[in-house]
Amino acid sequence: MAAGDPEATISYAVTVHADAHGETLNNVATPGTPGGECPVSMPDLANPFADPPAVLLEPDDCDTTDRVRDVNLGIEKTHAPIPEGAVDTGKDEVISYTITVTNTGQDPAEAVTVTDPLPTGLSYVEGTLSAPDGWTAAFSDSVFIADYPEQFMAGEVAVFTFDVSVGALPRPSESDPYPPIVNTACVSEGAGTDNIESDNCASVTTPVKTIAVEADAVCRADTPYASYSVTPFNVADVPTISLIWWTLDAYENRDPSIDAGDAAALLADGASQVDPIDVPSGWADGTPLEGQLLWPGAAVDAAGNPIAWPGWTQNPDGSWVLDPNAPFYNLRGEAVMEIRINPSSAAVVVYPPATPNCNATPPTNPPVPPTPPTPPTPWTTPVNTPRSGWLASTGSDAWAAWLGGLGLLTLGLVLGLPALRRRARGGGRV
Repeated sequence: MAAGDPEATISYAVTVHADAHGETLNNVATPGTPGGECPVSMPDLANPFADPPAVLLEPDDCDTTDRVRDVNLGIEKTHAPIPEGAVDTGKDEVISYTITVTNTGQDPAEAVTVTDPLPTGLSYVEGTLSAPDGWTAAFSDSVFIADYPEQFMAGEVAVFTFDVSVGALPRPSESDPYPPIVNTACVSEGAGTDNIESDNCASVTTPVKTIAVEADAVCRADTPYASYSVTPFNVADVPTISLIWWTLDAYENRDPSIDAGDAAALLADGASQVDPIDVPSGWADGTPLEGQLLWPGAAVDAAGNPIAWPGWTQNPDGSWVLDPNAPFYNLRGEAVMEIRINPSSAAVVVYPPATPNCNATPPTNPPVPPTPPTPPTPWTTPVNTPRSGWLASTGSDAWAAWLGGLGLLTLGLVLGLPALRRRARGGGRV
Protein backbone atom coordinates (compact mmCIF):
# COMPACT_ATOMS: atom_id res chain seq x y z
CA MET A 1 0.00 0.00 0.00
CA ALA A 2 1.66 3.16 -1.15
CA ALA A 3 2.16 6.05 1.18
CA GLY A 4 -0.70 8.43 1.02
CA ASP A 5 -3.26 5.89 -0.18
CA PRO A 6 -6.39 6.50 1.84
CA GLU A 7 -7.47 2.86 2.23
CA ALA A 8 -7.39 -0.73 0.82
CA THR A 9 -10.16 -3.35 0.89
CA ILE A 10 -9.58 -7.09 1.33
CA SER A 11 -12.47 -9.62 1.15
CA TYR A 12 -12.43 -13.29 2.19
CA ALA A 13 -14.77 -16.00 3.54
CA VAL A 14 -14.44 -18.46 6.41
CA THR A 15 -16.32 -21.64 7.37
CA VAL A 16 -17.87 -21.92 10.79
CA HIS A 17 -17.48 -25.34 12.35
CA ALA A 18 -20.63 -27.37 12.86
CA ASP A 19 -20.05 -27.61 16.60
CA ALA A 20 -19.61 -23.86 17.07
CA HIS A 21 -23.31 -23.16 17.72
CA GLY A 22 -23.74 -20.64 20.49
CA GLU A 23 -20.08 -19.53 20.31
CA THR A 24 -18.97 -15.89 19.91
CA LEU A 25 -16.50 -15.38 17.05
CA ASN A 26 -14.12 -12.41 17.60
CA ASN A 27 -12.00 -11.58 14.55
CA VAL A 28 -9.37 -8.82 14.72
CA ALA A 29 -7.57 -7.42 11.69
CA THR A 30 -4.40 -5.45 12.30
CA PRO A 31 -2.93 -3.11 9.67
CA GLY A 32 0.71 -2.59 8.90
CA THR A 33 3.73 -4.81 8.87
CA PRO A 34 4.08 -7.53 11.43
CA GLY A 35 3.81 -5.96 14.75
CA GLY A 36 0.87 -3.74 13.77
CA GLU A 37 -1.96 -3.33 16.20
CA CYS A 38 -5.52 -2.25 16.51
CA PRO A 39 -6.21 0.44 17.41
CA VAL A 40 -3.28 2.24 15.78
CA SER A 41 -1.98 5.05 17.91
CA MET A 42 0.17 7.96 16.89
CA PRO A 43 1.54 10.98 18.74
CA ASP A 44 -0.60 14.05 18.98
CA LEU A 45 1.55 16.63 17.31
CA ALA A 46 -0.05 19.33 19.41
CA ASN A 47 0.64 17.32 22.56
CA PRO A 48 3.34 14.80 21.79
CA PHE A 49 3.64 13.73 25.40
CA ALA A 50 -0.05 12.97 25.89
CA ASP A 51 -0.78 9.79 27.83
CA PRO A 52 -2.38 7.80 26.46
CA PRO A 53 -1.38 8.70 22.93
CA ALA A 54 -3.90 9.90 20.41
CA VAL A 55 -5.87 7.12 18.63
CA LEU A 56 -5.85 7.11 14.83
CA LEU A 57 -8.52 4.33 14.39
CA GLU A 58 -11.41 3.36 16.62
CA PRO A 59 -11.40 -0.30 17.81
CA ASP A 60 -14.61 -1.12 15.90
CA ASP A 61 -12.82 -0.37 12.68
CA CYS A 62 -10.63 -3.48 12.90
CA ASP A 63 -12.52 -5.77 15.26
CA THR A 64 -15.58 -7.93 14.38
CA THR A 65 -17.69 -9.94 16.77
CA ASP A 66 -20.30 -12.48 15.60
CA ARG A 67 -22.34 -14.98 17.58
CA VAL A 68 -23.23 -18.33 15.97
CA ARG A 69 -26.98 -19.07 16.19
CA ASP A 70 -27.92 -21.82 18.60
CA VAL A 71 -31.16 -23.47 17.38
CA ASN A 72 -31.97 -27.05 18.31
CA LEU A 73 -35.40 -28.40 17.46
CA GLY A 74 -36.34 -31.71 19.04
CA ILE A 75 -39.46 -33.88 18.62
CA GLU A 76 -41.09 -36.67 20.60
CA LYS A 77 -43.85 -39.04 19.41
CA THR A 78 -45.96 -41.10 21.84
CA HIS A 79 -49.42 -42.66 22.06
CA ALA A 80 -51.83 -43.40 24.88
CA PRO A 81 -51.72 -46.89 26.47
CA ILE A 82 -53.16 -49.65 24.25
CA PRO A 83 -55.60 -52.11 25.87
CA GLU A 84 -53.99 -55.58 26.03
CA GLY A 85 -50.79 -54.01 24.72
CA ALA A 86 -51.58 -54.55 21.01
CA VAL A 87 -54.17 -53.51 18.41
CA ASP A 88 -56.11 -55.70 16.01
CA THR A 89 -56.23 -55.25 12.27
CA GLY A 90 -59.50 -54.27 10.64
CA LYS A 91 -61.39 -53.58 13.89
CA ASP A 92 -61.25 -49.74 13.77
CA GLU A 93 -59.51 -49.58 17.13
CA VAL A 94 -58.33 -46.07 18.05
CA ILE A 95 -54.76 -44.93 18.75
CA SER A 96 -54.34 -41.51 20.38
CA TYR A 97 -51.06 -39.90 19.30
CA THR A 98 -49.16 -36.98 20.88
CA ILE A 99 -46.38 -35.01 19.15
CA THR A 100 -44.21 -32.68 21.24
CA VAL A 101 -41.84 -30.17 19.59
CA THR A 102 -39.27 -28.22 21.65
CA ASN A 103 -36.58 -25.64 20.87
CA THR A 104 -33.80 -26.47 23.30
CA GLY A 105 -31.37 -23.96 21.73
CA GLN A 106 -30.58 -20.39 22.81
CA ASP A 107 -31.99 -18.66 19.73
CA PRO A 108 -35.39 -18.62 18.00
CA ALA A 109 -36.10 -20.96 15.10
CA GLU A 110 -37.58 -19.65 11.87
CA ALA A 111 -40.36 -21.21 9.74
CA VAL A 112 -40.82 -24.44 11.72
CA THR A 113 -42.72 -27.33 10.05
CA VAL A 114 -43.90 -30.63 11.54
CA THR A 115 -44.89 -33.59 9.32
CA ASP A 116 -46.30 -37.01 10.16
CA PRO A 117 -47.33 -39.36 7.32
CA LEU A 118 -49.68 -42.03 8.67
CA PRO A 119 -48.68 -45.65 8.00
CA THR A 120 -50.82 -47.71 5.62
CA GLY A 121 -54.00 -48.89 7.32
CA LEU A 122 -54.34 -45.90 9.66
CA SER A 123 -56.83 -43.10 9.03
CA TYR A 124 -57.32 -39.83 10.87
CA VAL A 125 -60.42 -39.55 13.05
CA GLU A 126 -62.09 -36.31 12.03
CA GLY A 127 -62.42 -33.64 14.71
CA THR A 128 -59.75 -34.99 17.05
CA LEU A 129 -56.80 -32.73 16.06
CA SER A 130 -55.56 -30.25 18.65
CA ALA A 131 -52.75 -27.73 17.94
CA PRO A 132 -51.26 -24.70 19.82
CA ASP A 133 -52.32 -21.16 18.99
CA GLY A 134 -50.49 -19.64 16.05
CA TRP A 135 -49.91 -22.96 14.29
CA THR A 136 -51.60 -23.99 11.04
CA ALA A 137 -52.27 -27.75 11.34
CA ALA A 138 -54.29 -30.15 9.18
CA PHE A 139 -54.34 -33.59 7.54
CA SER A 140 -53.93 -33.91 3.78
CA ASP A 141 -53.92 -37.33 2.07
CA SER A 142 -53.19 -39.05 5.40
CA VAL A 143 -50.25 -36.72 6.14
CA PHE A 144 -50.26 -34.45 9.20
CA ILE A 145 -48.66 -31.05 8.44
CA ALA A 146 -48.22 -28.18 10.93
CA ASP A 147 -46.52 -24.82 10.18
CA TYR A 148 -45.47 -21.97 12.47
CA PRO A 149 -44.88 -18.69 10.62
CA GLU A 150 -43.54 -16.82 13.67
CA GLN A 151 -40.27 -17.23 15.52
CA PHE A 152 -40.28 -20.39 17.64
CA MET A 153 -38.48 -19.01 20.65
CA ALA A 154 -35.78 -20.69 22.72
CA GLY A 155 -37.34 -23.01 25.29
CA GLU A 156 -40.75 -22.93 23.59
CA VAL A 157 -42.81 -26.13 23.43
CA ALA A 158 -45.64 -27.07 21.02
CA VAL A 159 -47.90 -30.09 21.65
CA PHE A 160 -50.21 -31.70 19.03
CA THR A 161 -52.69 -34.51 19.64
CA PHE A 162 -54.98 -36.50 17.33
CA ASP A 163 -56.62 -39.92 17.01
CA VAL A 164 -56.32 -42.49 14.24
CA SER A 165 -58.40 -45.57 13.43
CA VAL A 166 -56.75 -48.92 12.71
CA GLY A 167 -58.13 -50.43 9.52
CA ALA A 168 -56.85 -53.33 7.41
CA LEU A 169 -53.10 -53.52 7.88
CA PRO A 170 -50.67 -54.91 5.30
CA ARG A 171 -48.39 -57.89 5.75
CA PRO A 172 -46.16 -59.92 3.40
CA SER A 173 -48.40 -63.02 3.33
CA GLU A 174 -50.98 -64.96 5.33
CA SER A 175 -48.20 -67.14 6.73
CA ASP A 176 -46.37 -64.09 8.13
CA PRO A 177 -47.33 -62.11 11.24
CA TYR A 178 -48.44 -58.52 10.90
CA PRO A 179 -45.47 -56.21 11.45
CA PRO A 180 -45.84 -53.61 14.19
CA ILE A 181 -47.17 -50.16 13.32
CA VAL A 182 -44.29 -47.68 13.19
CA ASN A 183 -45.37 -44.03 13.05
CA THR A 184 -42.66 -41.39 12.51
CA ALA A 185 -42.99 -37.59 12.84
CA CYS A 186 -40.29 -35.05 11.90
CA VAL A 187 -39.63 -31.32 12.49
CA SER A 188 -37.59 -28.96 10.32
CA GLU A 189 -36.59 -25.28 10.23
CA GLY A 190 -36.80 -23.21 7.07
CA ALA A 191 -33.67 -21.17 7.88
CA GLY A 192 -31.57 -24.31 7.96
CA THR A 193 -29.81 -23.36 11.18
CA ASP A 194 -30.86 -26.30 13.33
CA ASN A 195 -27.60 -27.35 14.94
CA ILE A 196 -28.44 -30.96 15.84
CA GLU A 197 -30.51 -32.88 13.28
CA SER A 198 -30.29 -36.28 14.94
CA ASP A 199 -33.29 -35.41 17.12
CA ASN A 200 -35.45 -34.01 14.31
CA CYS A 201 -37.47 -37.23 13.89
CA ALA A 202 -39.14 -39.54 16.40
CA SER A 203 -41.07 -42.81 16.04
CA VAL A 204 -43.49 -44.77 18.19
CA THR A 205 -44.14 -48.50 17.66
CA THR A 206 -47.45 -50.25 18.30
CA PRO A 207 -47.64 -54.07 18.42
CA VAL A 208 -50.35 -55.76 16.34
CA LYS A 209 -52.28 -58.87 17.30
CA THR A 210 -51.74 -61.35 14.55
CA ILE A 211 -52.00 -64.96 13.47
CA ALA A 212 -49.61 -66.54 11.03
CA VAL A 213 -51.49 -69.28 9.15
CA GLU A 214 -50.38 -72.08 6.87
CA ALA A 215 -53.07 -74.39 5.50
CA ASP A 216 -53.26 -77.16 2.94
CA ALA A 217 -55.69 -79.76 1.62
CA VAL A 218 -54.64 -83.36 2.18
CA CYS A 219 -56.04 -86.65 0.86
CA ARG A 220 -55.43 -89.63 3.13
CA ALA A 221 -57.04 -93.05 2.69
CA ASP A 222 -59.50 -91.56 0.17
CA THR A 223 -60.58 -89.04 2.81
CA PRO A 224 -60.23 -85.23 2.50
CA TYR A 225 -58.51 -83.42 5.36
CA ALA A 226 -57.37 -79.86 5.96
CA SER A 227 -54.04 -79.43 7.73
CA TYR A 228 -53.17 -76.18 9.50
CA SER A 229 -50.41 -74.45 11.42
CA VAL A 230 -51.49 -71.44 13.48
CA THR A 231 -49.09 -69.13 15.32
CA PRO A 232 -50.68 -66.31 17.38
CA PHE A 233 -48.56 -63.26 18.21
CA ASN A 234 -49.09 -60.44 20.72
CA VAL A 235 -52.02 -62.19 22.38
CA ALA A 236 -52.08 -61.43 26.09
CA ASP A 237 -54.20 -64.32 27.39
CA VAL A 238 -54.86 -67.88 26.25
CA PRO A 239 -57.02 -67.22 23.20
CA THR A 240 -60.25 -68.73 21.96
CA ILE A 241 -59.47 -69.95 18.47
CA SER A 242 -61.95 -71.08 15.82
CA LEU A 243 -61.38 -72.52 12.37
CA ILE A 244 -64.20 -71.18 10.21
CA TRP A 245 -65.15 -72.57 6.78
CA TRP A 246 -66.57 -70.18 4.19
CA THR A 247 -67.41 -70.11 0.54
CA LEU A 248 -65.50 -67.39 -1.30
CA ASP A 249 -68.56 -65.12 -1.53
CA ALA A 250 -69.55 -65.60 2.12
CA TYR A 251 -66.02 -64.79 3.27
CA GLU A 252 -65.94 -61.55 1.29
CA ASN A 253 -69.19 -60.43 2.98
CA ARG A 254 -68.49 -61.70 6.50
CA ASP A 255 -68.59 -59.59 9.65
CA PRO A 256 -65.03 -59.78 11.08
CA SER A 257 -66.12 -58.27 14.39
CA ILE A 258 -68.00 -61.40 15.53
CA ASP A 259 -66.19 -63.04 18.44
CA ALA A 260 -64.28 -66.22 17.63
CA GLY A 261 -66.16 -68.12 20.34
CA ASP A 262 -69.67 -67.24 19.09
CA ALA A 263 -70.28 -70.15 16.72
CA ALA A 264 -74.00 -69.44 16.38
CA ALA A 265 -73.38 -65.88 15.24
CA LEU A 266 -70.67 -67.01 12.82
CA LEU A 267 -73.01 -69.56 11.22
CA ALA A 268 -75.74 -66.95 11.00
CA ASP A 269 -73.23 -64.69 9.27
CA GLY A 270 -72.85 -67.24 6.46
CA ALA A 271 -70.12 -69.58 7.69
CA SER A 272 -70.49 -73.17 6.49
CA GLN A 273 -68.92 -74.76 9.56
CA VAL A 274 -67.10 -73.65 12.73
CA ASP A 275 -64.49 -75.91 14.33
CA PRO A 276 -62.91 -74.90 17.66
CA ILE A 277 -59.14 -75.36 18.00
CA ASP A 278 -58.00 -76.50 21.41
CA VAL A 279 -55.13 -74.58 23.01
CA PRO A 280 -53.00 -76.84 25.19
CA SER A 281 -52.22 -75.81 28.74
CA GLY A 282 -48.93 -74.02 29.07
CA TRP A 283 -49.18 -72.56 25.60
CA ALA A 284 -46.93 -69.50 25.10
CA ASP A 285 -47.48 -66.54 22.79
CA GLY A 286 -45.74 -67.13 19.46
CA THR A 287 -45.88 -70.95 19.73
CA PRO A 288 -47.39 -72.74 16.67
CA LEU A 289 -50.58 -74.80 17.01
CA GLU A 290 -50.77 -77.56 14.39
CA GLY A 291 -53.31 -80.21 13.45
CA GLN A 292 -55.64 -81.77 10.87
CA LEU A 293 -59.42 -81.67 10.54
CA LEU A 294 -61.81 -83.61 8.35
CA TRP A 295 -63.10 -81.55 5.46
CA PRO A 296 -66.69 -80.43 6.13
CA GLY A 297 -69.06 -83.20 5.07
CA ALA A 298 -66.43 -85.94 5.28
CA ALA A 299 -66.70 -88.76 7.85
CA VAL A 300 -64.87 -91.93 8.77
CA ASP A 301 -65.84 -95.03 10.75
CA ALA A 302 -64.15 -96.27 13.91
CA ALA A 303 -61.42 -97.90 11.82
CA GLY A 304 -60.71 -94.68 9.96
CA ASN A 305 -62.34 -95.78 6.71
CA PRO A 306 -64.23 -93.08 4.78
CA ILE A 307 -68.00 -93.32 4.89
CA ALA A 308 -69.09 -89.87 3.67
CA TRP A 309 -67.81 -87.13 1.34
CA PRO A 310 -68.91 -83.51 0.92
CA GLY A 311 -71.54 -83.05 -1.77
CA TRP A 312 -72.22 -86.77 -2.33
CA THR A 313 -75.47 -88.63 -1.61
CA GLN A 314 -75.83 -92.40 -1.38
CA ASN A 315 -78.77 -93.97 -3.17
CA PRO A 316 -80.80 -96.88 -1.69
CA ASP A 317 -78.97 -99.29 -4.02
CA GLY A 318 -75.62 -98.26 -2.54
CA SER A 319 -74.47 -96.11 -5.44
CA TRP A 320 -73.21 -92.52 -4.92
CA VAL A 321 -74.12 -89.40 -6.87
CA LEU A 322 -72.99 -85.79 -6.69
CA ASP A 323 -75.94 -83.89 -5.27
CA PRO A 324 -76.10 -80.06 -5.32
CA ASN A 325 -78.49 -80.30 -2.36
CA ALA A 326 -76.11 -82.42 -0.29
CA PRO A 327 -74.37 -80.79 2.69
CA PHE A 328 -71.19 -78.85 1.84
CA TYR A 329 -71.56 -79.35 -1.88
CA ASN A 330 -70.40 -75.75 -2.33
CA LEU A 331 -67.11 -76.47 -0.52
CA ARG A 332 -65.99 -79.11 -3.01
CA GLY A 333 -64.08 -76.61 -5.10
CA GLU A 334 -62.34 -73.70 -3.42
CA ALA A 335 -63.03 -72.94 0.22
CA VAL A 336 -61.76 -70.29 2.61
CA MET A 337 -60.45 -71.57 5.92
CA GLU A 338 -60.34 -68.64 8.35
CA ILE A 339 -58.54 -68.81 11.67
CA ARG A 340 -60.04 -66.31 14.10
CA ILE A 341 -58.81 -65.40 17.56
CA ASN A 342 -59.92 -62.03 17.34
CA PRO A 343 -57.34 -61.01 15.01
CA SER A 344 -58.09 -63.23 12.06
CA SER A 345 -56.21 -64.76 9.18
CA ALA A 346 -57.44 -66.82 6.30
CA ALA A 347 -56.10 -69.21 3.70
CA VAL A 348 -57.82 -70.36 0.52
CA VAL A 349 -57.67 -74.14 0.26
CA VAL A 350 -58.66 -76.28 -2.73
CA TYR A 351 -60.32 -79.67 -2.37
CA PRO A 352 -57.57 -82.31 -2.64
CA PRO A 353 -57.33 -83.58 -6.23
CA ALA A 354 -57.32 -87.26 -7.05
CA THR A 355 -53.98 -89.05 -7.36
CA PRO A 356 -53.13 -92.66 -8.23
CA ASN A 357 -52.81 -93.33 -4.50
CA CYS A 358 -55.70 -91.33 -3.08
CA ASN A 359 -59.09 -90.17 -4.36
CA ALA A 360 -61.32 -88.28 -1.92
CA THR A 361 -64.56 -89.45 -3.57
CA PRO A 362 -66.93 -92.38 -2.96
CA PRO A 363 -66.02 -95.77 -4.44
CA THR A 364 -67.02 -96.37 -8.05
CA ASN A 365 -70.70 -97.22 -8.32
CA PRO A 366 -71.28 -101.01 -8.84
CA PRO A 367 -71.84 -101.94 -12.52
CA VAL A 368 -75.42 -102.58 -13.61
CA PRO A 369 -75.89 -106.28 -14.69
CA PRO A 370 -76.43 -106.52 -18.48
CA THR A 371 -79.94 -107.22 -19.72
CA PRO A 372 -80.20 -110.87 -20.95
CA PRO A 373 -80.89 -111.22 -24.72
CA THR A 374 -84.49 -111.78 -25.83
CA PRO A 375 -85.02 -115.39 -27.13
CA PRO A 376 -86.01 -115.64 -30.82
CA THR A 377 -89.70 -115.71 -31.57
CA PRO A 378 -90.94 -118.94 -33.35
CA TRP A 379 -91.92 -118.40 -37.00
CA THR A 380 -95.61 -118.04 -37.69
CA THR A 381 -97.37 -117.58 -40.94
CA PRO A 382 -98.35 -113.96 -41.17
CA VAL A 383 -102.00 -113.29 -41.46
CA ASN A 384 -103.21 -110.36 -43.49
CA THR A 385 -105.24 -108.77 -40.72
CA PRO A 386 -105.24 -105.25 -39.41
CA ARG A 387 -102.37 -104.67 -36.89
CA SER A 388 -101.59 -102.14 -34.28
CA GLY A 389 -98.21 -100.61 -33.68
CA TRP A 390 -95.79 -98.99 -36.09
CA LEU A 391 -97.05 -100.81 -39.16
CA ALA A 392 -100.63 -99.76 -38.57
CA SER A 393 -99.46 -96.27 -37.97
CA THR A 394 -98.50 -95.98 -41.68
CA GLY A 395 -102.17 -96.10 -42.65
CA SER A 396 -101.72 -99.08 -45.11
CA ASP A 397 -101.25 -102.93 -44.95
CA ALA A 398 -99.70 -103.20 -48.44
CA TRP A 399 -96.21 -103.57 -47.02
CA ALA A 400 -97.34 -106.37 -44.65
CA ALA A 401 -99.06 -108.25 -47.52
CA TRP A 402 -95.91 -108.04 -49.66
CA LEU A 403 -93.80 -109.48 -46.86
CA GLY A 404 -96.30 -112.31 -46.37
CA GLY A 405 -96.23 -113.23 -50.08
CA LEU A 406 -92.48 -113.25 -50.07
CA GLY A 407 -92.51 -115.64 -47.13
CA LEU A 408 -94.87 -118.12 -48.90
CA LEU A 409 -92.75 -118.06 -52.03
CA THR A 410 -89.65 -118.85 -50.06
CA LEU A 411 -91.39 -121.74 -48.26
CA GLY A 412 -92.52 -123.20 -51.58
CA LEU A 413 -89.02 -123.14 -52.98
CA VAL A 414 -87.69 -124.89 -49.92
CA LEU A 415 -90.34 -127.63 -50.12
CA GLY A 416 -89.95 -128.19 -53.86
CA LEU A 417 -86.19 -128.33 -54.00
CA PRO A 418 -85.85 -132.04 -52.84
CA ALA A 419 -88.20 -133.27 -55.56
CA LEU A 420 -86.22 -131.51 -58.26
CA ARG A 421 -83.01 -133.03 -56.94
CA ARG A 422 -84.54 -136.60 -57.00
CA ARG A 423 -85.67 -136.18 -60.57
CA ALA A 424 -82.26 -134.91 -61.59
CA ARG A 425 -80.56 -137.95 -60.07
CA GLY A 426 -82.99 -140.39 -61.71
CA GLY A 427 -83.00 -139.39 -65.44
CA GLY A 428 -80.77 -136.52 -65.88
CA ARG A 429 -83.65 -134.57 -67.41
CA VAL A 430 -86.57 -132.67 -66.19
